[in-house]
Amino acid sequence: DASCALRPTVPSRREEELKLLQLTEDGRIALTASSSTFAALKGYVYQVRGTSVDEQLREICMVFKIDAQKRAQAGLDRRCGSCNGVLQSVPKDQVVDQIPAITASSYDEFFVCSTKACARIFWHGGTYKEGIRDLRRIVDD
Repeated sequence: DASCALRPTVPSRREEELKLLQLTEDGRIALTASSSTFAALKGYVYQVRGTSVDEQLREICMVFKIDAQKRAQAGLDRRCGSCNGVLQSVPKDQVVDQIPAITASSYDEFFVCSTKACARIFWHGGTYKEGIRDLRRIVDD
């Protein structure tokens, strides 16, 4: 039946466990909220106990001693918020004709998404500051 071929396949629990184990072999820490996955891979994964995203973020930062504010600031300057492409720092004169005049007069540091289909321009304006403020609120609670 042709319709069966179009159905997405759901990975088996074992396939998921093998992927998590591969992460640990690559020097990464795998996270799971599943008690059964944690039981199957004990010693190879960390079980996140928080139920909300805010709780999980706080927990992971505390357990792994991550400076979330510092990481977020660096991350927001590296990855596009729209397509996850790599951001490149560019001089103002390279983007001045593509941004509002008030933005050009207010900011000196700009980033452009390197994905040609996206090519969005970013700066440390209100959205950036709001994201950092939200993260600080979550982590400091």
